Formats: sequence, structure tokens, C-alpha cells
Amino acid sequence: MHEPKRTEPWCYTMTPRESRFWHEAGPEKRQRLLECLAARVLGEAVDHDRSRFVIMDEGGEIVAKGKIQAPNIHDELESMSRGQNRLN
Repeated sequence: MHEPKRTEPWCYTMTPRESRFWHEAGPEKRQRLLECLAARVLGEAVDHDRSRFVIMDEGGEIVAKGKIQAPNIHDELESMSRGQNRLN
């Protein structure tokens, strides 16, 4: 039987380089950095059986929080159907 996911979030602390970039960047560059980090951190959180994650700068300030949700089967099937239609 599958155990329930742990309740504490998976925490990721930015490297000094990432943190420096975060503090020096404007909103658009910050958003791109968060998208890259979130993709990586989300995978790590899932690997460690967590349902939430937190991204912090190197000083420990939380810059983002995320919650992992199960995919909606209707949306997944629709996406697969669109992909199949493109192949035909």
C-alpha cells in the first residue's frame, strides 16, 4: 500500500550564484529563473514523495512556494488527443 505524502515541503536553497542573480534581476529574469528552478525542484520533491516545495535564496528568505497536484485526467487525454491529431 502506498504511504501518504509527507506533509513538510521539499526545500531548495539557491546557490550563491542563483541568489545573486535573483537579487540583481528584474521581474522578467526572476520569472525565468523561477521557472527553471521550479521544474528541477518539482522533480526532486516528487522523488522524495513530497506534495509541496519551497525555494529560498541563500539567506533563507522564501522566494517561491509550490504545491504538486495530480494531473486532471480530462486535460491529459485532451492533450494527448491534440498531439495525436498533429501527427496525423
